Amino acid sequence: MSKKPNLFKLFFRSIKEVFIISPLSLPLQILNAVLRSAKPFVNIIFTAKIVGELLGAGDVGTLVNYVISAVILNLAIGIASSITSTLSEITTYPKMYLAEKNKAAMKLFSVDYEKLEDKKFDEKTRKYKESLNGIGSHFGYFSWAVSNMFFGLTSFGVALSVLIPLFTVSFQSTGDSFIESPSFALLVFGVMALLIVGVFFLNKRTQKMYFNLKDQYLNLSKIFEYYLETVTDYKNGKEIRIFGEQNLIEKDASHHLIEKGVKIRKKTATTTGLNTSVIAVIGAIAGFAVYAFIGLKGLVKTFPVEDIVMYTGSFLIIVSGLTEIFTQIGAFVEILQTVGYYFDIIDTENQRAGEMKTESVDTENLTVEFQNVSFKYPGSEAYALKNFSIKINPKEHLAIVGQNGSGKTTFIKLLTKMYDDYEGEIFVNGINMREYDTDDYRKIFAVVFQDYKIFSFKISDNITCGGEYDEKKIFECMDAAGLGARVSRLPHGIDTYLYKDCNDDGVEISGGESQKFALARALYKDAPFIILDEPTASLDPVAEYELYSKFNGLVGDKTAVYISHRLSSCRFCEKIAVFEKGALVQYGKHEDLIKDEKSKYFELWTAQARYYV
Repeated sequence: MSKKPNLFKLFFRSIKEVFIISPLSLPLQILNAVLRSAKPFVNIIFTAKIVGELLGAGDVGTLVNYVISAVILNLAIGIASSITSTLSEITTYPKMYLAEKNKAAMKLFSVDYEKLEDKKFDEKTRKYKESLNGIGSHFGYFSWAVSNMFFGLTSFGVALSVLIPLFTVSFQSTGDSFIESPSFALLVFGVMALLIVGVFFLNKRTQKMYFNLKDQYLNLSKIFEYYLETVTDYKNGKEIRIFGEQNLIEKDASHHLIEKGVKIRKKTATTTGLNTSVIAVIGAIAGFAVYAFIGLKGLVKTFPVEDIVMYTGSFLIIVSGLTEIFTQIGAFVEILQTVGYYFDIIDTENQRAGEMKTESVDTENLTVEFQNVSFKYPGSEAYALKNFSIKINPKEHLAIVGQNGSGKTTFIKLLTKMYDDYEGEIFVNGINMREYDTDDYRKIFAVVFQDYKIFSFKISDNITCGGEYDEKKIFECMDAAGLGARVSRLPHGIDTYLYKDCNDDGVEISGGESQKFALARALYKDAPFIILDEPTASLDPVAEYELYSKFNGLVGDKTAVYISHRLSSCRFCEKIAVFEKGALVQYGKHEDLIKDEKSKYFELWTAQARYYV
C-alpha cells in the first residue's frame, strides 16, 4: 500500500464488514468467549468454598451441594459453549470465505480495465490473494481474533474483580513485618506491571518483524506459484519434456526460491521462538511472584486459606488473560494490514462514466472519429498514440496494418473504452465517447482480441457467455467460423466442455480451433461494430483463405475493423490505415497505397511479398 494504514479505522471498518457479511457470527463468538472465560471461575470459586468448608464446619450436606452445583454449572457452560461454537463455525468461515472472495471478485470484474494493467493495483491484488490463501478468510480470522480478545478481556476483568479484596487488604498495614506492609504489595505489583509492559513491547516488536518477513515471503510466493502452475498445467507437459525444462525449473525454483524461502522461514522461526521463550520466562517469573506473594500473605494469616485458593487461581487467570490480549493485539496488527489490501480493492473508484444510453443512437450507422488523440500507458513516458486522427464511416470495412508497437491494439482499447485517460477527443456519431454509459456503450462492439480467452466451460457458454441461448443461431455462427461440422460430431454437441479443467470429458482443441470459437462468439453477439485483431494468427493457410473469402459475408453491412500483420489479407477491405510509431502515416485503398514506393505500406508489402514469390 502506498501509505501506512490507520489500524484503528481498519479495525472498526472490519467489525462493520463482519456484521454485513454474517450478522450472527460475531455475537455468537463473543457469547462463546464469555462462556469459555466463565468456566475456570466456577471451578476456582467452588474449590475455594469446598476448602473453606473442609477447614471449617465440614458439613457433608453443604459439601455435596457445592460439588453438585459445580458439576451442573460446568455441564451447562460446556453444553452452551459447544452449541455457540458450532453455530459460530457454521455462520463464520464458509459464509465469510465465499462472501469475501465473491465481493472482491465482483469488484475486480467491474473496475476500469486500465486498473488491471496498472502495476501498483496488480501488486495490491496479488498480495490480497496470497494472504487469503494463507488464512482462508480475512474476516473469519478477524472475527476469531475479536473473540479471543474478548475472552482475554473478560477473563482479566472478572479475575480483577475477584482480586479487589486482595488489593484492599494488601495496601493496608496489618502487622510489623515487611510482608504485611503496603511496600511489599507495591513492590510485587510494580514488578508485575514492568513484566506486563515488557511483554507488550516484545510482542509488538515480534509482530512487526513477522509482518515484514511475511511480506518478503509473499513476494517469493508469487514466483513460486508461477512455477507450480507451470509444472502442474498439463498443457505445458509436451514443451517441458521435449526441451528438458525440468532442469531449469528445478534450478530456479528449488535452489533459488526455496533457499530464499527457507532463510525467511528460518529467520521468522528463530526470532519468533526467541521472543516466545522470553515471554515464557517472563510468565514463569510472574507466576512465581504471584505464588510467593499470596503464599507469604497467607503465611502471616492476612486472609483465610480458602481465599488463597481463589486469589491464586484468579491471579494466574489475569496473567493468561493479559497474554491472550497481547497475542491478539499482535494478531490484529497482522490481519488489519493484510485486510487493508481488501479494502483498497473495494474502494477503487472508476473514472467518471457518462450516462447516455446507446438506444438513443443510430448504432446501425456508426461514425467513429479520433481527433488529435494522444495516449501513454500508466507508468510509461512514451506515447502509444500521438496526435492521432482518423474517421471510420458507417458500414465501412477498414484494415489496420503496421509493425509491432505501432499502436494498433492501443487504438482498439481506446475505441472500446478500456482507457479513459487520453488527450484529445473521440466521437461516436458526433457525441463525445466519454458521455456514453460504459457498459451500454460496449454493447456496440464485438471483438476478437489478439489475446482472446476461451474458457474451460461448455461450448454453448463460451459462445453465448451464459444465459438463455438460440441453438440454431449458435450453429450458424459456428458454421460461419468453420466449426459447425466439428462440434456436430461431438457426443454432447454444444454441451461439451472445452479442456479438462472443469470436466473430465472435456475436449482438447487446437490454437486454430480456439480462435474460431472466439470468432463464433463475436458473431453470436451480433453487434453493429465488429473488430478482428489478428484473427488468423493461429489458422492454417486453408482456414485463413476461407476466412478471407467469407469476410464480407461474415460481417455483412456491419462496420468492421480488421487488424493484421499479413498485408495480403487486407486487400478485401475498402480502406487500409497504416500505423507507425503511434501515428497514422497512410490511409486509402491498396491500389493507391502501393504506388508510393517510398511509403511505409510499400515497404511492408514488398518485405512480405518476397516470401510468397
